[in-house]
Amino acid sequence: MGHLLPHRELVRTLQSRGHVIHVAARDVGRAGLAFEGLPVHFWPIPLSLDLPKKVYQPTVSFAQILHNVGFANVSDLTLRISAWRSLYAAIRPDLLLVDYAPTSLLAARGSQFKTVSVGTGFCIPPNRTPIPAFTTLSHLTSIRQLIDDENQVTATINCALENNNLPKADCLADVFHQTDAQLLTTLPELDHYPDRGYAEYFGLPDEREGKQVLLPPGVGRRIFAYLKPFPAIDALLSLLNQMALPSIVACDGLSEEVRQKYASATLSFVDSNVDLARMAQQCYLAITNGNHTTSARFLLAGKPLLMIPLQLEQELIAATVSRQHLGLTVRPTEPQNLFP
Repeated sequence: MGHLLPHRELVRTLQSRGHVIHVAARDVGRAGLAFEGLPVHFWPIPLSLDLPKKVYQPTVSFAQILHNVGFANVSDLTLRISAWRSLYAAIRPDLLLVDYAPTSLLAARGSQFKTVSVGTGFCIPPNRTPIPAFTTLSHLTSIRQLIDDENQVTATINCALENNNLPKADCLADVFHQTDAQLLTTLPELDHYPDRGYAEYFGLPDEREGKQVLLPPGVGRRIFAYLKPFPAIDALLSLLNQMALPSIVACDGLSEEVRQKYASATLSFVDSNVDLARMAQQCYLAITNGNHTTSARFLLAGKPLLMIPLQLEQELIAATVSRQHLGLTVRPTEPQNLFP
């Protein structure tokens, strides 16, 4: 949803101007929820079911991520590029807007329609060779390893492109930067690649609509938590109750049993479609998983963050925010680490 919802207002605006929108997504059910009420045509994308024999863990670079998710097998990638091209032939687009879908960009090479890469810094890596390692994991690799990994993935890509009679890429960064435009929908201070160099930043996408909710009554600083479940969430909810500060928790996937256990006069649970702009004005502190757009909106409202990252992309945001002394990062698996 983090990749879908930011485009809702854009889709609405384009439709109001007479454009026809087709959305290709890995989960059309979630896409339907993200664009509910809008006349959008949905298409499932071709996914890789092939797992390489060697899987990088942790992934220290963009090349290693691609290797793990379908860019290690020439035959598999060849077929997915061909499937994307069949999709384009059926839709006949005038413009392709791509958010973190590199295979779709490969399939668009040599096409007549315009292509635009859009997304956060994580989704559009720097136009450099090799693409830098992720800052929090750079100590686990070397320039030689980055070059070798990138050369391997680029070779696989070029074989698959050649099999589809499409122009080859000179380097991995070409996949994202040989487009008609690149729209970095982030801020320089929250770029997942802080050493990117010069870039044009477009800021955050328009705020989506949300449901207005009221914080529980009580005395003290107000807390808003926008989370996914994590191993030590019971410790966090218990502590929020102990502090008895007015608190709201929006957490998809949290069981009803847990909600009933921790709901109290000062702690309430709401759906995730809450009005974030309103919450950013009302709360004193926001607790997030380090998800980019939500964290950015609260920082822009001048609110500090407590971040509990659950995956690499969130870890990079959390590290950037902590480095600038705008928030604190804690581990999601250690209850004793929640509040030092």
